[in-house]
Amino acid sequence: MFVGDSIIGGLTNEDLLPGANALQQMAKGKGVDYIDLAPIFRQHKIQYDEDGSHFTNAFCLVG
Repeated sequence: MFVGDSIIGGLTNEDLLPGANALQQMAKGKGVDYIDLAPIFRQHKIQYDEDGSHFTNAFCLVG
């Protein structure tokens, strides 16, 4: 749910935090693993593909 430094569809990272936190709590309550990728996105500049929606192959290798 992390969208990087840019605003996409009028939403910022701060706007998405409550939803991400709710999903994490729901997953915990259901006994489902929740993988939080936000720290990786905060640490590295997100590289989008030409379509602007998907990550580049190079960015996918980060971590």
